[in-house]
Amino acid sequence: GGGGGGGDDDDDALSSNDEELTLAKAVADPAKAASVIERSLRRRRYQFSRALGKELRRWRRNEKHTASFGKASFALAFLVFSVWTTSCTIVITNARVPSQSEWKPLPDVVLDIVPVMTWAFAACEYITLALGAVLGATLLLHRHRMVIVRRLATILGTLYFFRCVTMLVTSLPVPELEIDCAGLGTDGTIEEQLRMAWVIFSGAGLSINGVRSCGDYCFSGHTTALTLINLFIQEYTPHDYHSVHVWAHIANAFGCFFILAAHQHYTLDVIMAYYLTERLHGAYHSYAALTLKQKRDGRLTKWALRLFPFISYLEDSSDGVLPNEYELPWNMKFLTY
Repeated sequence: GGGGGGGDDDDDALSSNDEELTLAKAVADPAKAASVIERSLRRRRYQFSRALGKELRRWRRNEKHTASFGKASFALAFLVFSVWTTSCTIVITNARVPSQSEWKPLPDVVLDIVPVMTWAFAACEYITLALGAVLGATLLLHRHRMVIVRRLATILGTLYFFRCVTMLVTSLPVPELEIDCAGLGTDGTIEEQLRMAWVIFSGAGLSINGVRSCGDYCFSGHTTALTLINLFIQEYTPHDYHSVHVWAHIANAFGCFFILAAHQHYTLDVIMAYYLTERLHGAYHSYAALTLKQKRDGRLTKWALRLFPFISYLEDSSDGVLPNEYELPWNMKFLTY
């Protein structure tokens, strides 16, 4: 880098010497001297504008990177807070779940037909982790990875907050009598309840991590996460990767079926979770895909703010559909947001 810069300085020095020599020879001819001076000034103006433009582009790029990283950090903090709130809510619903000795499972068309498969719930979680690995690889290679992260975190956090409300307002009976809910309800101290919430939070609500819960039925958090990951794979992987898209859809369908086969949720919980996730994903991306001119229309922004209060801040710089552009992770543009 230093050698290249030195070479440019030497070239500039040689050019200046040539211009001075030419100007000295042209002193006897004022018209020729004026022409040489004019060419020299044009060259200097070009060099200055080029250097200024380079600095402005670097400044704007750094400013954009900083702003996008800040938005992603804000969205991730929002998601962490919503997951923690959900964990605390589950502790409350565990204590409020109707007694299995007094309340039988509600009639359910699917659960009444499909026998209990004790391994199915873990299978659903492994499918979710597999789809999550595909999405993680996509984020690693996608040039606009921070935009995707903030959108994923915002939608998932909003869904989990909504789930807190639906879990609290109505407590459904346990969908399967064989599910052991003993010891989950607690009327202990605040410290004990927070400790239980931490177990749920740190285990990401997964049974394969030792998390147990009863009462958090309406609606299914597993279906929410599984479906949203699938939708983001469809949205941000190359559009001609048809085999990946089909595989993700099939995995999503099997995961939802395994939740029901394990009798961990009512069919209503799974249907609600899938519908709400698909609708909120579509609503967010419909607003994000608007041009900056369209976003200045208050009517279009108003309905989006009802679902996502921070969307005007998070998507104020997005102008149209986000292009699917990819790069190697060790590229110098790794932090291109």
